[in-house]
Amino acid sequence: MLFNVRLHLIALALGAFLGPVAVGYYRVAERLVGASYELVALPGQLVAWTMLRRARDVGPVQGRVTRIEEQIRRHLKVLLAIGWPFFLWLSVMHHDVVAGLLGAEWQLAGVLVALLALCPILMLPGVLTDPLLSISGQTRRLTAFTAIIFAVSVGATFVAAPLGVITLA
Repeated sequence: MLFNVRLHLIALALGAFLGPVAVGYYRVAERLVGASYELVALPGQLVAWTMLRRARDVGPVQGRVTRIEEQIRRHLKVLLAIGWPFFLWLSVMHHDVVAGLLGAEWQLAGVLVALLALCPILMLPGVLTDPLLSISGQTRRLTAFTAIIFAVSVGATFVAAPLGVITLA
């Protein structure tokens, strides 16, 4: 819920400062990058649930933390090996991707796609947050963790929105 509220607050802040056209271009870029992120993150998270649970449950209790840490390292390497080239490609090829998927009239969103495509590279390690908190019995921390991310991102949005859509991206 906080994630969705954050997305709407960003759109409202952008609309209040820069108008509906800026919101349209930003939302198009955000959805294109978001859909691309989901192609990598959702399978990565589903596999993480299984692999982390297996690392926790297979073998003696005293080696549990070591097995989980090793699985996290392996999983992050694979996620980054898949995600970095994909998002760098999207950032570099943004004009062709936007033109091919949305048409020439949306080309102004291409610069935003190029900038926003770099964000998932930083977010990829977060794919492991839910599975890791769950298998370690720490899911109660997820709400506070999400609330902190919400507050920081909404605060940064209200600072950056008056400076323009490129700055916000």
